[in-house]
Amino acid sequence: MRALFNKTAFVSTLLAFVFVSAQAAHVSTAQTPAPGRSSKKIAADQNTLTAPQVLEVGDSTLGARVNQGSTFEGASAVGVNFEHLVRPNFGLGAQFDYANYSTRYNSGGVSGDYAYTAYALALFGSFHFDLLKVKNLDTFVTGGAGRTYLTNSWKSSEFGAPGNADTGTTFFMAYINARYFVDSKLGITAQLGTGLGALGIGIDYLF
Repeated sequence: MRALFNKTAFVSTLLAFVFVSAQAAHVSTAQTPAPGRSSKKIAADQNTLTAPQVLEVGDSTLGARVNQGSTFEGASAVGVNFEHLVRPNFGLGAQFDYANYSTRYNSGGVSGDYAYTAYALALFGSFHFDLLKVKNLDTFVTGGAGRTYLTNSWKSSEFGAPGNADTGTTFFMAYINARYFVDSKLGITAQLGTGLGALGIGIDYLF
């Protein structure tokens, strides 16, 4: 568990560092928009964008995620998220998550801990709509399905493992999301729903 907390703290620190760097880059970019950028991207750099939002057909986002709750026995998970806008306001994407956690086993006089390593891969579709009419804010919903695979190791000084808990499960995911673009390349994302944790936060790079 200590290793998991260290990983979560590291990712949170990294996200904070990227956010601060993005804010600094935004000031510079807003003064001198890059040549060849669309009107949407230039407006985002100048923080004057109104609906429609920053994303355009052909755009892709790649980002880091930290998810918490409802999945993996409530443990935190870290992951990578990718999305590509294939039609106006509609995208396809994938997310890969990793988690490490343990659970206590105590039954029939046998006690010990199962330490789990979990991997999850989900494929999803996304629909973007300008719900709140806030400049540079992208609101969207995602829905899809995925597969989780768990491996385990048994830890006990007195007893052998009562059984093998390796398993794979299929799950469905559904989220409401909000992504605020600090400029035309970097966005801060939050998501609420089910499938890969109840709550997620992350940083996305738009290209």
